[in-house]
Amino acid sequence: MINISAQTVNLKANYQSLKMDFIFDSVYEGLTQARIYVNNPEKHSISIVHEGVAYYFGGESKTANEYHETVNYFKSVILPDRNPKMKVAKIIFTSEIWKELLLEAFADLEVKVIGSNLYHHRLSIIPEYQPVDSKIDILRITDQLLSRQYQNKQGLINEINWMWGSAENFHRHGFGFCGVTGTTITGWCTAEYMSKRACGIGVETVKQFQKQGIASSTATKLLQHCAQRNIRPHWNCWASNIPSVKTAEKCGFEKLLEYKVIFLKF
Repeated sequence: MINISAQTVNLKANYQSLKMDFIFDSVYEGLTQARIYVNNPEKHSISIVHEGVAYYFGGESKTANEYHETVNYFKSVILPDRNPKMKVAKIIFTSEIWKELLLEAFADLEVKVIGSNLYHHRLSIIPEYQPVDSKIDILRITDQLLSRQYQNKQGLINEINWMWGSAENFHRHGFGFCGVTGTTITGWCTAEYMSKRACGIGVETVKQFQKQGIASSTATKLLQHCAQRNIRPHWNCWASNIPSVKTAEKCGFEKLLEYKVIFLKF
């Protein structure tokens, strides 16, 4: 395997079955940091995209040996080189061949295969929701807002830094909305994996404010903003996360894909 620049080539063709073009476009356009590994610098028939704690295995080979070499390289070189603070890894794959080889390679670790759902929104009809508590306002996340003293602000900053690297990058390229009551942030919805035409979204509600319509209220505000910019939003969640599934459907998202993730703990 060869490590190449993320902006060298767009590898979407290797991952078409995942329907996650928005992630690979974001990497290619330089808005999401990732490492790219390919088996051949010219053909790119097999590839691994490493982003955060996620590893995407894609492409096809005519020889079983190439698959085995790629999985062995991943286990012996790529994984050991990860940030030691990363105690988990999510492996997303495009075929059963990858799944079987990866499960075989990591039989010595704590491994789970977990179902996940991917949704997208057509933006033709966007519902509008308000928090149950009328004292909670839904505000755009701006530099000015983050400069103020709010309870739970650090959680929002951590989310932004995780996906964007810095608040500066977020304000320059991203957008989002949060619930605020008095001097307390109650939850947020932020754009992630941005590209020219699409994005993913991250939604979180502070525990004490859950079941008050914060997630659906911030999400629909973000959808309205996406519609203004002609950006197609995507929602990814574990299939077992019923509150997230229900919120996505409530906001008008349609399921694109059900897929499996190999989840490793170290």
